[in-house]
Amino acid sequence: SHLLVLSIGTVALLALTGLAMGLGAALGMGQSGLLWDVTASHLAFAPAILVILAVAGLLYGLVPGATGAVWAVVIYCFFMGFFAPVMDLPQWLVDLSPMEHVPGIPLEQFVATPLLLLTIVAVVVGAVGLVSFRRRDLVAT
Repeated sequence: SHLLVLSIGTVALLALTGLAMGLGAALGMGQSGLLWDVTASHLAFAPAILVILAVAGLLYGLVPGATGAVWAVVIYCFFMGFFAPVMDLPQWLVDLSPMEHVPGIPLEQFVATPLLLLTIVAVVVGAVGLVSFRRRDLVAT
């Protein structure tokens, strides 16, 4: 239930933030199309963020004490986003970050395939995490 609430909250916050920024951009620049472009650019990050949430769920299901290790994924995504182009790292290393597969809307053409694949990865990893959690030996204290 926690993962479901976090997932819904993430998508809702991305949508609200996108709408607010899009409204500001549309009003500031006098282009109403920016409202939806900016909102879409925010929502495009939802599948990548859901992958990170699913990894947290998987860690919680397998090794509850290691849940904090999901911050390593967040730091990795941050590092790859900012420093990989400067450091000329191999592309396969950069591609391990889920954030690298999000299209840069509105500057890039929208492509649904990477977002669909990220969503599938999030669902599969999340499901494995839920199954792992259900198989744990939980004792009420």
